[in-house]
Amino acid sequence: MMEGNDVGARGAAGNNGRPASESPQSGRADSAVGEALTADDIAALNSPSNIPRFPRWAWAILVGLLIFISVFGALVWLKAEHNAALEDCRNAVSRSNQARSRLEKTLKTVASTSGGVTSSQVSQASVVTKLSATVSAASAILSKNPVLTAADACSTKSSTKSLKASTAAITAQTEAMRAHVDKVTKASTTVLASRDEKTLADEQSTLSALATNAKTLLNSTAAKTAETTYHEALSTEITAALALVKSKSTSSSSATALAKKCRESATSLQKAMDAVSASIEQQSGVDCDKLKCVALTFDDGPSAVNDSKLRDELDKLKVKATFFMIGKNITSSTSSNITRDVASGSLDGNHSWDHAQLSKLSTKDIASELSLTESAIVAAGGVSSGLVRPPYGAWNDDVRNVAAKRGEAIILWNVDSEDWKSLDAKKTTTTVVNNVSAGSIVLMHSIYASTVKAVPDIVHQLRSKGYTLVTVAQLLGGSPKPGWVYYSQHDMIHLGSTEQVEN
Repeated sequence: MMEGNDVGARGAAGNNGRPASESPQSGRADSAVGEALTADDIAALNSPSNIPRFPRWAWAILVGLLIFISVFGALVWLKAEHNAALEDCRNAVSRSNQARSRLEKTLKTVASTSGGVTSSQVSQASVVTKLSATVSAASAILSKNPVLTAADACSTKSSTKSLKASTAAITAQTEAMRAHVDKVTKASTTVLASRDEKTLADEQSTLSALATNAKTLLNSTAAKTAETTYHEALSTEITAALALVKSKSTSSSSATALAKKCRESATSLQKAMDAVSASIEQQSGVDCDKLKCVALTFDDGPSAVNDSKLRDELDKLKVKATFFMIGKNITSSTSSNITRDVASGSLDGNHSWDHAQLSKLSTKDIASELSLTESAIVAAGGVSSGLVRPPYGAWNDDVRNVAAKRGEAIILWNVDSEDWKSLDAKKTTTTVVNNVSAGSIVLMHSIYASTVKAVPDIVHQLRSKGYTLVTVAQLLGGSPKPGWVYYSQHDMIHLGSTEQVEN
């Protein structure tokens, strides 16, 4: 049994060398399993333990390289930023110095132009005050911002942050200086424009007053000369002058140009007036360049009693004189003296409204004193003579400028009778006669009885010495020049001058 079983076992094993229980199909399945991997097999193959590992030294090199590149890039960027900040700072310094130089030049220009303009020379005083404040502020800015150097303000050793801060501060200073350049320039331009407007207004005012005097001369002499040429020329000049007085400055005709035309017109008008006066003098036989002329003048009237008596004496002596009136003294009881003067050919000048010392008043008050008096003279039937005598003989530039604008000359004297001091007829006569010379202007007062009493003797003695007694206008050639100060026929101070000259 044992042997049979062994044989059977061997026989079974000898069937293709496979166990009896295995079939050919079972062999093919095993082969398929060997060729196709299961999901577990694939997962096992992909596990980290099966992936090839990168060496650690290679990872270290890679990380180091990345760090180097990052640090190097950062350093390059920081250097570029620093260089840019340094360049910006240097440019800011350059702009600041340019702005400072421009502001400095602007202040120098202003100092030589509008800086010398005073409040009295402009139409609005506030513009001068504003310019002064603007210049002061600009000067303060200039002193706080000295000339900068790039080496000091923008050191290469400074940090980028510090350079940027310096640039911002310098730029702010630059903008401030530029702003002050604009402010100063604008304020200066405003002052100059205001000055030109004031100059034009003054010249037009002076020309207007002169034209008014010229019309008075034209009307008063129309019947006294047979030569119409001078009157026609004067009429033409008056028309041209009045047209300029009404003119306004424009872009094509500046205030400065118009003011110049007004001055030229005033010169031409004065020449035309002189020509008419000279013509009248030739016809009347009075030529003080050839004759020994003396002008008797009387201040402080008209009084109710003595002025009338004085005119009675002058009428008897056939003498024309010049009276300087105090405006408030012209009343219903004294105004007849003025109409007598017009009829006789004597002149009535302006001696202020209430005998105020004009040199101590404002220009506005000076003008008021003279204007009120002139109005009173005209209202009483008189005519404007264009002659002013400041009380006490006290005058300054303000008095002269106001008179010039009104077309009036300032008439002083070179012989003081001192009748007010002595109140003695004989002393008054002696003082006058002993001090008179050809071309003299004699100061007396119509309000004193002693002066009225002295006049006949004064006239007789002067005539006996060959003197011709005339009005101030006749003595000075017919039309004394506005703004000039006359002490005698040959002793005067020109408008704009402070020195007496002999003519």
